[in-house]
Amino acid sequence: MIIPFRTGVPPQLALGRRRTDTMTQMQIEHTPWVGPLYEREGIEAQRVAVVAFSHFDGPEEDCNGFTEQTIQGVIGGATQHRFFAAIRNYFGYIDTPAFWERIIFFNCLPSLVGGPEQRHGRGTPQQLARVGPRFLEILSLYKPHKAIVFTAKGWDWVPGFDALVPTFGGPELERVFRNPPAGAYQLEGHQVLVFGLRHPERAPGDEMRRAVERIMRFRSADFTLKPQPSA
Repeated sequence: MIIPFRTGVPPQLALGRRRTDTMTQMQIEHTPWVGPLYEREGIEAQRVAVVAFSHFDGPEEDCNGFTEQTIQGVIGGATQHRFFAAIRNYFGYIDTPAFWERIIFFNCLPSLVGGPEQRHGRGTPQQLARVGPRFLEILSLYKPHKAIVFTAKGWDWVPGFDALVPTFGGPELERVFRNPPAGAYQLEGHQVLVFGLRHPERAPGDEMRRAVERIMRFRSADFTLKPQPSA
């Protein structure tokens, strides 16, 4: 795992320009999608971050605003992909805009993993080196109460937690939770609970819905957080 370090948000996160011929892959950093109701209402009065692993497309299409453009396409109906519909359904929403307007969404990789033939790729060493710092930077900036990581590949690169919730998933949902199933960060005085679930592709939908329901009901006061052992 990448050793976490906490830095300021890089300038790339605030940019949305199209790629130019002089921009390399590592000069591109996808800006998270931030729904207009995320801060004010969220979901059940909670700020929620949904995290996936990567986007794919032709390299000439990559830009800092790629994630924002993708979710705008999902909301407007121009982007049709089972992943986005499945995530919405897990939270109990039918109306697409009503869901995506309430959350933030970002990928672990900062830029495209490649074209369609590389959609299941794991990223370059340079991209993977950004996953841990990027993850903590975004959580520190947007301060979600909960972040749900829908990717096993991404979960392997999530920085070590400040505390674990080792018994969270339970045996009836062990097929869909990662190991460890949940943990917590203390970021600039704000606690973020982070949960690891399977990617929706080939995941059992009913179990995923019940897992998300359990996550949304969870409060840190319900369990004793287990501090990570010292290195």
